[in-house]
Amino acid sequence: MEITDVPCEIFEKLLCYIYTGRVELLDDHAEGLLAAADKYGLIKLKQSCERCLLNQLSLESAPKLLKLAEMHCAADLKASATNLIKTQGIGLIQSIAEQKPDQFVQLICDLINGNQCDGNDDWTIVTSTSSSES
Repeated sequence: MEITDVPCEIFEKLLCYIYTGRVELLDDHAEGLLAAADKYGLIKLKQSCERCLLNQLSLESAPKLLKLAEMHCAADLKASATNLIKTQGIGLIQSIAEQKPDQFVQLICDLINGNQCDGNDDWTIVTSTSSSES
């Protein structure tokens, strides 16, 4: 059997979890493991990944993690990311509009039309408190 939709490194961690019930370096691989755990129905691993991502949630990561949560039915992560965006949304919207105007227009159109993200958009942004460029 050939598995082509899960990166090798993530699949190795997934197998390790299946055999041992533990995952090393979860912080570094939580996004990929969340997707794989959702795909293969590993509920406890998915919950662990979701908790890990909740600890990484910030204004900068909220749009990306919200999209990930929607794609993989991670309710707690989705609720927390949504809440963060709602409470600090003005600054986030301004950052996206200034830094990625084409994607911002697409986001607004998608929201108006009720379209779901296709998983290929890069919503990484730089806020005024960040020092790196996206």
